Amino acid sequence: MILGVLLVAATGCLLWVYTFTGVLNVREVVVRGNERLDASFLRALSGITPETHLLKMDVKAVERALLTEPYVESVEVSRHFPATVSLDVKERKPVGYVCQSGRFALVAVDGMVLESVEQAPPALAEIRVAGMPLLVPGTRLESEGFLQVASLLSSMDESLATLVSAAGSSGGMLFLEARGIKVLYGDLSELERKNSITCLALAELVDRYGAVEYIDVSFPDRPAIKPVAEEEGESLGVP
Repeated sequence: MILGVLLVAATGCLLWVYTFTGVLNVREVVVRGNERLDASFLRALSGITPETHLLKMDVKAVERALLTEPYVESVEVSRHFPATVSLDVKERKPVGYVCQSGRFALVAVDGMVLESVEQAPPALAEIRVAGMPLLVPGTRLESEGFLQVASLLSSMDESLATLVSAAGSSGGMLFLEARGIKVLYGDLSELERKNSITCLALAELVDRYGAVEYIDVSFPDRPAIKPVAEEEGESLGVP
């Protein structure tokens, strides 16, 4: 009986120490997966401080705080005893930018507006879609036209992406601008084939024909290229 009482008392003391003292306060926050965002910024945004108790910490509240940053797509918060919290972050990446009011809004493939900058990023393509609302970081674009253009841009490999300066949608038809030439894509079908044909045309055939008005890969079985010097309505099939 005495041993049982002592065991209960010891257990109660341990629970009191771990619950109501600073023994389990967070002493380290480990950030993983971040590439663009600074780890110290994410630690501050999480709201975790040296006074945060590991057991009492509201994990969902920490996640919600981190998800207020547009670049954070998802985050996993986990506790590690005795005093460590890990934040595993997955970041969004800009797929292109929209020029608006003299500034450049970077947007992700899911439509999230990431930030607004003063200069156009040289490695990204401009997105041209009619009827864009005012773009504010943290808001999300959900128009079908934008999402289709974003999907087109995200489908390109580096060899094609480096050639593309703009992408857009006009009259329901998707297009690219690469090396100063418009490339007509039509819709999102067979993107892999269309991208391959576009790379071939831009790398080899354009130099053969000289000035080109447009390349049409909307029907990848019958692609066409139209040199500027041709008569209206005529075009050459891409071999």
